[in-house]
Amino acid sequence: MRPQTNLVALAGYALCGCVSGDGKDDIIVVGNPPSSMVAALAPSTSSTTPPVVPIAQAAVLDCEDGASTLFEAPTSWTWDGEDELTLPEGDWCGLVISVEDSVVLEVQGESGGEAALEVPVYRVVLSTEDAASLADLGWWLEVGTPGFLDEDRLGIEDGSSLTVRSSECASTTVCVAVMDEIEHASGLYEDRDGDGALSDSERESGARMAGEDL
Repeated sequence: MRPQTNLVALAGYALCGCVSGDGKDDIIVVGNPPSSMVAALAPSTSSTTPPVVPIAQAAVLDCEDGASTLFEAPTSWTWDGEDELTLPEGDWCGLVISVEDSVVLEVQGESGGEAALEVPVYRVVLSTEDAASLADLGWWLEVGTPGFLDEDRLGIEDGSSLTVRSSECASTTVCVAVMDEIEHASGLYEDRDGDGALSDSERESGARMAGEDL
């Protein structure tokens, strides 16, 4: 099992700029990271417009004491498999991406159904039991799990439309499920062949860092 005892606390701590009891800031900003990560929604039978995601902060978590290291991230990050986010060198046991505002998803089903969701994602938290070195490799963040935006999952398989605003998400079962998938079921995979895509075999090899179990 993944170490989840203090993961939520660490996630919040990673992004609050907290100061330790001795007065020293526990968060260190680093630069010149050597490798890159792209993100894309998990594959679906529906057609989905890649969302442009507003990023607040990004941090990696130390394996020894859970200390957080912020690293430079763009203010917006398109989840299209092409927009790169650079990663800091080192061995880490967690990755936290904090989202500034709602993620807007536009989905077109095979039967003509449509969905427009404003999903209030707060942060994507990934972790691993064993330290992961983020140097010298290309990384693929698969957001959600395959099929989580299929038209049957969204309830638009009959050609209907679904619109959910951010303020309505908490009371809409479908929107809550999508939010949970993004925040807790995403995974960080190695692009082993360096082709800038996540193949079935790379996915089947397992995520190097994974979200919490739902």
